[in-house]
Amino acid sequence: MDCCVCSSVVVGTIAYRPPRNTICAGCLEGAQSILSVSSRIEQNWKLGEDDRQLSSKIMLLHASKRIEHLELMEREASRKLRFLESLAVGFREGIHTDVELVANDGHSIRAHRIVLATKSSFFKVLFEVDACKSEHSGAVMVPELLNHSQLENFIEFLYSARISDDDLSKNSASLLVAADKYDIPALARTCEEYLTSSVTSSNVLEMLELATLCSAEALKESAVKTVIDDYQTILFSKEYEEFALRSSMVALEISRAVISHLSSLREEIDKL
Repeated sequence: MDCCVCSSVVVGTIAYRPPRNTICAGCLEGAQSILSVSSRIEQNWKLGEDDRQLSSKIMLLHASKRIEHLELMEREASRKLRFLESLAVGFREGIHTDVELVANDGHSIRAHRIVLATKSSFFKVLFEVDACKSEHSGAVMVPELLNHSQLENFIEFLYSARISDDDLSKNSASLLVAADKYDIPALARTCEEYLTSSVTSSNVLEMLELATLCSAEALKESAVKTVIDDYQTILFSKEYEEFALRSSMVALEISRAVISHLSSLREEIDKL
């Protein structure tokens, strides 16, 4: 049988094919197979598209529920925060305060033992001794650590877990030392995070000493990285010589870090 697909007659340079409505059994079977495969591919694609749409709808539904849950948690946290704000009001207005904290400049601030004791293990132990169990209000000295403004920031944080950026910019170093001494991790983290973002080549040695004193690892890591980035200026300065005399072990650690960094750079260059 002549087939318009596989049969042709060539005359000279012209190819003549049978009419288009004639096809052999082999080509018909092949065409039917191609159409069948195409149909299945189209069906599978449509099914996949439906699955993708269904999956997207499910994901959007879960995301919507998650957002609603987060909004509920936020509202609940806001309600609790407003409720706890009454403690800060009690501090600011001096309502039934029962302890006096004295700053290193002689100024004092009154507070509540229960708040100090629940936020600091140091104060908890301090108030448990017999001398602090009496009903009269005693005075607690804060020697050589905080002046009146810093002490106010310190106590305010215990009541509200808040401190302004302006106060952090002025008092974060002193507050970190106090937080470390009086065992207040939340305040220590707040101060350390601020100081870590504030390390520069000009204050890096001061930050290293502070980090070492308070065991502030994140601050120390940031300071060491700053030294490595500008080691030629910092390591050969007079300030670093004085620093090395005061903190020989830290200076040794920095020297090793710089040498390790330079060795890594040399290895990378050698690989090129």
